[in-house]
Amino acid sequence: CFPVTIRGRVQAGYGHFILNLPSSESFTNNRQLTSKQIVALNYMVAHDVATMFELQSQYGDKKYDGTKYQIPAWIREGFVQLFASLAVKEASKSSKDHAEFLVESELLDTFPRNLCARNLQDFESKDRNWGSSCISSQNLYAVELLVARHGGLDALFKFVSLFGASDDWTKSFKDAFGLDRANFYTEWYEYLGIPTSEHPPVKPAAPPSKY
Repeated sequence: CFPVTIRGRVQAGYGHFILNLPSSESFTNNRQLTSKQIVALNYMVAHDVATMFELQSQYGDKKYDGTKYQIPAWIREGFVQLFASLAVKEASKSSKDHAEFLVESELLDTFPRNLCARNLQDFESKDRNWGSSCISSQNLYAVELLVARHGGLDALFKFVSLFGASDDWTKSFKDAFGLDRANFYTEWYEYLGIPTSEHPPVKPAAPPSKY
């Protein structure tokens, strides 16, 4: 990790949208934000910065031709959530870990003890229609598991850069983390405590999608 200083303006309309404020509330007349609202804005700024880090790791010096291949949405979002959560936790005085801090701040659902309505396999393309807090939160927990057990953050960046060079996400996944996607999904379901008989069947991998 290294310190990053960001200076700039945040558009008031964007902040109003992110905080889900009613139209009757505004940022005029020196309106003071609550501590939770400040954390939410900090998280979203860190989320956007982490997205730029992910894209830079993916493409490096590769010539951009106007199209990009999408890393599977659950990995991309989990990558960004992980770095954003670490950043806002580091900036806080909380003794909780980064995931607990986000849960406390109402930015993340608690760890799922059951399968969400849609599982990780449903987000191997560019689809990011999470639909519920469980589906959105599982991205961070899954990437956190992947990083913790299979090579750390170095492996995560290696996967992103390998995919950027090859556009073959399943091979990049195995080369970076040392196991294939099917084995990781089994590990994820076991981590959730799902009985083997109830594991969703592993479907063919989704091909990379351009966006």
